[in-house]
Amino acid sequence: MKRLTALLLALLLALPAVACADTFHPRNINDAREQALEAFNLCAFSAEYNSGGRNYIVRWKRPIKIYVAGSPTTQDLKTLDAFIMELGLRVPCMPPVTRINSQSGANVVMHFCRLSEMGSRVPGYQEGNWGYFTFSYNDYLITKATIGISTDVTSQLERNHLIQEEFVGALGLANDHWMYEDSILYQGWTTVQHLSEVDWLMLNFLYSPQIKPGNKQTQADKALRQFYGF
Repeated sequence: MKRLTALLLALLLALPAVACADTFHPRNINDAREQALEAFNLCAFSAEYNSGGRNYIVRWKRPIKIYVAGSPTTQDLKTLDAFIMELGLRVPCMPPVTRINSQSGANVVMHFCRLSEMGSRVPGYQEGNWGYFTFSYNDYLITKATIGISTDVTSQLERNHLIQEEFVGALGLANDHWMYEDSILYQGWTTVQHLSEVDWLMLNFLYSPQIKPGNKQTQADKALRQFYGF
C-alpha cells in the first residue's frame, strides 16, 4: 500500500530511510536467502493495516481468478497480464493465476477508480492510499481479495508499480519493509517497475511446501533453513 497525501509528507517519510536503505545485492545464494528471510519475517506475518494481531502465515490454496473492474488503461492491463505470467514462471508452487471476464467467478477483484471512490470499492480502505488491498481468509487460507488502484492522481509508471505491489500484498506478503529500496514492498514511495530478487525469494518462501498456512515465524524460519540449508 502506498500513501501520498502530499509531496512534503512523502519526502519526510523517505528521509529516515535514505541513510540505511540499500538495493538487494547479496554476496551469494545463501546470503540472498538469509537477507530475504529477514525481509520475509517483516512482510509475511502481519499486515500494514488492520492486522488484528495476526502473527502467522496466510496464503492461497485455490486457483486465483482475478477480475478487473473500472477504467484501466491498456497499459494497466498489459502490466497486470505480464505480472500474472511472470508469477506462473517464477513461483511454481503458487496456485495458478488467471484473469477472467466475469466478476461472478472471481475471487480477486481489482478496481481502477478515482481516489474518492476507493472507500466504496475496497473494504477497510485507509484514506489517502493510492493503492490498497484487503483479503479474507479461513483456516489460514486466503479465500478472496479486493484491490483498488486510483486512476486520477497517478501516472502510468505509478500505476504499474501499484498493480504489482498491491497484488503481492493480496498474495499474503501483506506488510512493507524499509530494507531494500528496489523491492516492490519497500515502505518508502518509489516507482520501481519490477519485483526485485528479494521479492521473488519471499514469494517462493511463502508458497514453499516446507511451510504450512498458520505457521508462526519460528516454525517457518526453522523449516526454510532446514530445507535450503542456510
